[in-house]
Amino acid sequence: MTSKAKLNFALLIAIGFLILIIVYKPGKDPEDKYKISKLAKSNVNHIRLERIKAEPIEFSKVDGQWEMLSPFALATTQINVESLLDLLDYNYHAAYDKKNIELKKYDLEKPHATIIYNKQHRFDFGTTEALNKYRYLSHQDKMYVTDDYFHHRILGPATSFLSHALLPEGKKIVQIDIPNLNLKLNDGTWTASPMPENFSNDQANELADKWSNAHAENVMKFTSGTSIGKISINLKDNDTPLLFELLKNEETYYLARIDLKIMYKLTKEQRRDLLQLPPAIASEQIEKDISDANQNNKEKSPTPSPSPQPSP
Repeated sequence: MTSKAKLNFALLIAIGFLILIIVYKPGKDPEDKYKISKLAKSNVNHIRLERIKAEPIEFSKVDGQWEMLSPFALATTQINVESLLDLLDYNYHAAYDKKNIELKKYDLEKPHATIIYNKQHRFDFGTTEALNKYRYLSHQDKMYVTDDYFHHRILGPATSFLSHALLPEGKKIVQIDIPNLNLKLNDGTWTASPMPENFSNDQANELADKWSNAHAENVMKFTSGTSIGKISINLKDNDTPLLFELLKNEETYYLARIDLKIMYKLTKEQRRDLLQLPPAIASEQIEKDISDANQNNKEKSPTPSPSPQPSP
């Protein structure tokens, strides 16, 4: 073999070696080597939280949306529930066989909290170690030492996962009963009883929009308060109206869903916007607004340039 052939052969071997390093990365751990679980987030459709000092919570994924099954059968804030899946991406700092350790020492014999995915993938949360405040976590036959970014997420009240929307999304309102006023929608026209002075369809539409888009300042478990009045909202294709009770507790107002054992905290603006018709616009004001708009349009119209004159 000539010297040139030997050189070319050596280069081929070197190139092949480099390709092996790039493709297989010898000495580098796979990205998921230190993950606690191989369960993919996208495959989770049921979550259960169990806590020593709080009631259990269950969620189910229906048509791509997370709903709470218990203790409240209601829609959730999706991002809050999705955050409960972050544990599946966690890496660990150390792992130990559970058969070789005393679980009671790490508060894993009676865990502080537990999260269960798809009714079978169970993770128990124990205490933290003193130096780095890492959390001890039990899963299957191992105890893991992990960062403690997740534990607090499963300890909050069940209401912290609930949607703040007063009404289901995308539902059309066909009747509103608020204190001293009943509104009904028939073929696109609202009727009012008793009939307010200067009542218009726009007023009723605006009130319905306020209800459709209303999100409470907070959601909490039902407690007692001074009842001020009852409100019912009928939605299209729903036989049963949604019933609210307006409550006052000190200087704070709530809309309570007693059937669901929850209550929505209202802002001052919501008390104004949801409990009465918006003010009617007088016909004189409408005419003035139209006149002002026409005048503004004339002023904004460009003045035509004079036609060029022929040179003498």
